Amino acid sequence: MYRAQPAPVRPGSVARRVPRAIARPVSPPFTRTTSQSIALLCRAAGLTLATALALAACDGSSPSGGDSCADADLPPADIGYSLSVEPGAAAGSYQPHPPILIEGVRATAADPYVVQGYEISSDSANCIEIRDCEHVVVRGNYLHDCTWNRDPGDPYSQDEGYALLVGKSSHVVLEDNLLERNKQGLAVHSSHDVQIRHNTIRTTLVRSSLRLERVATAVVAANLLEDNGVPEQFWAPGHRCIGIFLVRSADVEVRDNAVLRSTSDGISVGGQIDGGGLTTHASDWTGLARDVRIHNNLVLDNMEQGLWLVRARNLAIHHNTIRTGCFTHGAGVALDFDVDDSEVYANKVVTCLCAAYMGLSMSHGNHIHDNAHYSTDGEHPPVRPHDDPVNDAIKAEWAGIPYRASADNRVEDELHFRVGGALGQALEERRERADSERTWEERGWFSCEIEEGRLDEACVAAQAALGDQGVPAAYIVFAPLMPDPDLYVIDKGCP
Repeated sequence: MYRAQPAPVRPGSVARRVPRAIARPVSPPFTRTTSQSIALLCRAAGLTLATALALAACDGSSPSGGDSCADADLPPADIGYSLSVEPGAAAGSYQPHPPILIEGVRATAADPYVVQGYEISSDSANCIEIRDCEHVVVRGNYLHDCTWNRDPGDPYSQDEGYALLVGKSSHVVLEDNLLERNKQGLAVHSSHDVQIRHNTIRTTLVRSSLRLERVATAVVAANLLEDNGVPEQFWAPGHRCIGIFLVRSADVEVRDNAVLRSTSDGISVGGQIDGGGLTTHASDWTGLARDVRIHNNLVLDNMEQGLWLVRARNLAIHHNTIRTGCFTHGAGVALDFDVDDSEVYANKVVTCLCAAYMGLSMSHGNHIHDNAHYSTDGEHPPVRPHDDPVNDAIKAEWAGIPYRASADNRVEDELHFRVGGALGQALEERRERADSERTWEERGWFSCEIEEGRLDEACVAAQAALGDQGVPAAYIVFAPLMPDPDLYVIDKGCP
């Protein structure tokens, strides 16, 4: 492993432990004004050039925790499949390099420590790992087949097999990297002031493609995440893969990303650390996620929830386009447990197998309004609490809080549309196949759960003997993608 020794990095120093092609200050998000960068932003967010240039003047966040761009006149996330965030380096131009470990670097905003232009793969270490550093930029690298695993029998290990892992650091920028076929993708923990932008993350095997755990003040913007997880192993414990996962983090903005075909949720926000994580080996439900803004994202065809929200406060979820899966159950937006004082508005949600476009359970004081629901039949279930007193009470005990039934949620001005044409036909065909093959039927240990956290062991053994069970990856793909449901509306649905 290539190890960067703990030492200060001073302006003008020639002791660069990781060579860099260009020594220049870290840019704030979207301040690059090249035609390539502006074109990328327009494609990623469905923006006009004028809006993109207006966003280029924003710095993405403010010291008070607000968002200097939050009030911009952004359209819904009509992101086309032309989105491409490949690294700047041309194919074949990366420099092969062993895994890199950077520790104790103290750089500056004017002269950051830059890791750029490498191709790295490894079965014995995380490909790039950053510990206890300040002002580090990881840009334009190709990280693939990072599959390190101390125990091959445990695919769900917490800190191994990462393409890019950052811990206990600040002022870190991760941009324009390509990540493919890694055991785990990109993760940051116990850090603050982080920018993650313009990366492509695909074919991650397990857990989560992009994870922030106990991170404060971060922007996740204009990334492409696609085909993460193995659909054929959907019912195998530990093999599902969340797209973007914010775990017990605060003051985070997630915007202008495309998250396609993850085997778990598209975007998740939660205060719980379920089954252990990067900062604890044990489950810990006692914390909260706070002050998260999720907007202008394209979240399509993920196999569980589009957006999964648990143990969170003061979320703003708006102007996202979401399409639920056709072969396994999941709602468009699920306020699943202990989500309070949040606003969900102006989202487009297309439902396929599961009719629920909005889920609500043991949550309080939320305002849900002006969302548009699209389906092939134009019908819609009402948005009302579906509390589960037994299992919610178990989770409440884990969290150290009393069980409280949902209350004081306002739902108003929701719109419902019927879609047809090519999109309607594609949805119907997939749903018919799902019903014919019963792809949604619970298998593996998921079918053996007696109550939250308790399993029938004989059932688990019988299911394990059947091997991996799931859905063929080819079933999930929409070609063309058809991301904008408004192009296929036949009429307004039932009131």
